Amino acid sequence: MAEFSSRGPRLGDHAIKPDVTAPGVGIMAAAAQGTADGPYVAHSGTSMAAPHVAGAAAILAQRHPDWNGEQLKAALIGSAAPQAGATHFDQGAGRVDVARAVGQQVYASPANVGTVFRWGGSGERQATKEITYTNAGGSPVTLDLAVDGDVLRTSAQRVEVPAKGTASVTVTIDGTGKEPGDHPGTITARSGDLLVRTVATAYVEPEAYDVKISALGTDGRPVDAIGEFYNGKGESVRMVLRGAPDTYRLPAGEWSLYVDIYEGERITTTHLPVKVGEQGTGMVLDTRKAKPIRFTLDEPTAVTSGWLEMWVINGSWWLGWAGGRPDPSAVYFVLGSKQPGLKYVSRMHSHKKDASPTPVRYDLVDERHDGMPEDPTYTARVKDLDKVTTTFRGAGTAATGTYFVANAIDGVSEFDGARLFSEGVPGRVGMDGAAAGTISLAKDDQVISTIDYTRCGPWELDSCRLTARLPAEPATYMLSTTADRQVPYSTLSTKVEPTWTFRSANTAKPEALALTAIRYAPRGLDEYNRAKPGSSTRLSVIATGTPVGSVLDPPELVRQVRARHEQTARPWTGP
Repeated sequence: MAEFSSRGPRLGDHAIKPDVTAPGVGIMAAAAQGTADGPYVAHSGTSMAAPHVAGAAAILAQRHPDWNGEQLKAALIGSAAPQAGATHFDQGAGRVDVARAVGQQVYASPANVGTVFRWGGSGERQATKEITYTNAGGSPVTLDLAVDGDVLRTSAQRVEVPAKGTASVTVTIDGTGKEPGDHPGTITARSGDLLVRTVATAYVEPEAYDVKISALGTDGRPVDAIGEFYNGKGESVRMVLRGAPDTYRLPAGEWSLYVDIYEGERITTTHLPVKVGEQGTGMVLDTRKAKPIRFTLDEPTAVTSGWLEMWVINGSWWLGWAGGRPDPSAVYFVLGSKQPGLKYVSRMHSHKKDASPTPVRYDLVDERHDGMPEDPTYTARVKDLDKVTTTFRGAGTAATGTYFVANAIDGVSEFDGARLFSEGVPGRVGMDGAAAGTISLAKDDQVISTIDYTRCGPWELDSCRLTARLPAEPATYMLSTTADRQVPYSTLSTKVEPTWTFRSANTAKPEALALTAIRYAPRGLDEYNRAKPGSSTRLSVIATGTPVGSVLDPPELVRQVRARHEQTARPWTGP
């Protein structure tokens, strides 16, 4: 399963979601005109998986034109193939299996059942659901029933479904004596090669209470809001208000709440602690008390970019967003709150008007601690700002570019081919979105995963990541990559082809691989990285990324360096 794939259970009733899965990583599809180097491009996400399911439903509907949407859905769920290593809340019934869906004539409805046993309710922790098997074929079918799960049992172990008819069984979901939490399972009906699965679950609620929340706009009326309750145990509950108050059920204890409140173009953000206890909790988020996010600078020629970033960080939890408006202070607001340990960070930049030939950029960052600021105004003076001078050099030719500066937020770096054109210097996370190539992983000389990628910009990296399911035991792997760019802004470093061989095995917690990168740093070049005629150029070769530091130590670990120079005009000589 892809890391970015949404998981269940469903908010509120803890039902099993998704119902099914489908291929959605690195899917080649027709490219819109002008968006790719060729007629096809690889993408990842729901927009790639959903067409697979829609296509499967269309094929099934062609086979059964009299079936409605619910029948098609039930048949696709019941015939799906579960994948090893994935839970019910990762994959539902499993991956869509078109051949099985079309080939068998029996389906179960509903194909997904569940119940919730509330804390503080009646002592009865049993519920019953009726499952009906429909036989669209011309011959009767005898189904043998089996259950997988600690809360499920069926009223019969075998059921006869007549030709063109139906038969029902009762499923008892029994949460008696079960620990709080989710208890998913599967009811399997089998007849020879025919196989129909129904997913089912019980949610046994821990000690929990109601939390009522409402958001008010500037006119005092309820407005829309989206947010998230979360706690230190890794639990989270999504919050959505649609112009009216709503009540959420949360386990007792200490929680936090992040909220974005919407009123027309105006967005108000807040974050506050929530204590859930026996009396229940009620909160009113009143945007009339919010203040605009505003940056001021004592430079009359400074012109704002209109681009605002904001981060809220609470221990290991964080969330950030960015947005642009001509006047951000008219759109983005903060509702103040106090919460020990909470960090608020906002950022906006501007430039000095008509600064030539050297542009001047002002980067302002407002960092506050222990809550959301009551007044998120940041006033800066030019004389108090640190000055950083950056020199840019062309890659063999003149070019223009975008200067991007980001706040340092702790996280995990992902490998992708587009980053092979970066400098590899701490704090400089470069990439080239025009790069195209292949990433391949082999185990003991057998390729186990490979992808072709293209156009891997900062926000289009899902289709550029290589994913593979690896065994737990130690093994030798080879990671091979290519990255090629043919662009007008660079005549240098047009192709990179690194290969790494390493040992790896299952670890108790994630550990970074100590992969080495060989980099070179020529000296004495001009502003376009060209050697000056008649001069000698010193070329330093550096190995980075080892466990002992940024440069190999001792240097004897670099056993051999080979260089090849190709030039059609005249031969190159050198050591």
